[in-house]
Amino acid sequence: MNQLEVQIFKAGSEEADSTICMPMPVLRINPNLLPAHITKALESQGISIEEITGLDGIEGTILDIKGSKTRILVSIHSSETAAAQPPEPEPEPEPEPEPE
Repeated sequence: MNQLEVQIFKAGSEEADSTICMPMPVLRINPNLLPAHITKALESQGISIEEITGLDGIEGTILDIKGSKTRILVSIHSSETAAAQPPEPEPEPEPEPEPE
């Protein structure tokens, strides 16, 4: 079963300020179950939930909107696959041991 995931980040943040995951069939039946702040964030970008629920057979990140104050990441994934995540920062190299 496919799931819709919406993540909202504050500008410059690596950690989502808000995340919602919802099964697509449930969203198709009642889009009002999506929290109001998520719906408003999408609608402020001209995106309707009905348009997203019509994307049958598509998986992965479908929108990555980067604004001056927020970033909205929208993905569809099956329950068997991991949710979309923003890229993780490169690990810092470990310091070399000092010679004896």
